[in-house]
Amino acid sequence: MWRKSVFQGVRCEVMRYNDTTNKLAIFQTLAFTEVPKLEIMFCCTHLHWNPQRPIQYYQAKELRERLEAFKHLPQIIGGDFNADDTCDAIKKVNH
Repeated sequence: MWRKSVFQGVRCEVMRYNDTTNKLAIFQTLAFTEVPKLEIMFCCTHLHWNPQRPIQYYQAKELRERLEAFKHLPQIIGGDFNADDTCDAIKKVNH
């Protein structure tokens, strides 16, 4: 939830990864109440637990592709990535 005195909800999207893990990503776009044209996108996700399996990489690839639709907005991405910054999946999200 966000502080309604600061932000107003613009849109919310849910993306289910195209695999059998039942994991998803939520994209919430908010606008600043005092400057409605100023928007920011927050994303929360949960990637597959095993960074050694290719499924995590493909989830990260899918996430990165979906984030491209929001490239005109500042983005904050969080969640349980089940990996560190040396993992191929995280490298995919960061680039």
